[in-house]
Amino acid sequence: ARNRVLTERVAPRFEEHRAAIEPLATAADASLTAEEVEVADTIATRGWWQAALTAVFLVVAVGTTLALAASVNRQAGETVAAVDRFDSGDFAQRLPTGAHEFGRIGEAINRVADMVAARQRADRDTAAQVAAMSKVQGVVEVDMNGTITTANDNFLRVVGYTLDELKGRSHSTLVDRAYAGG
Repeated sequence: ARNRVLTERVAPRFEEHRAAIEPLATAADASLTAEEVEVADTIATRGWWQAALTAVFLVVAVGTTLALAASVNRQAGETVAAVDRFDSGDFAQRLPTGAHEFGRIGEAINRVADMVAARQRADRDTAAQVAAMSKVQGVVEVDMNGTITTANDNFLRVVGYTLDELKGRSHSTLVDRAYAGG
């Protein structure tokens, strides 16, 4: 009896409901599948663009890094070469200057080079003046204690001594005892 109730009463109602629900379910499946396909396409497209942009970014970053490294290496090499030239006495070459780190280093090194070159010119000028004076004047050098360290030929000729006789002696040797205080 129970099977008969199921087959005569429930089964036809079930089939009616099923017939009514099935087109809705099919339409929902179809629209859901189209939506899923659209989402999948969007994700795939975004993923491709993201991967492409990431690759471009990496290429630009690596290229920029290599360019910066080459620039820093070149500037460091120029700075070291200039310092080597300065060390050997060549102050004519100038380092590039600017607002960047190597530019400021270049400015500082150029200023030092200018100061050293100016000092060397002044020393050469002083040496030339002393040499000129030594040719026409008698010159004797003494240290802070009054000890004779050297004398030129003009001076030695006037006082009648040799350098070996005067070197290491007190400058008071060259004046009268009364004048020297003794």
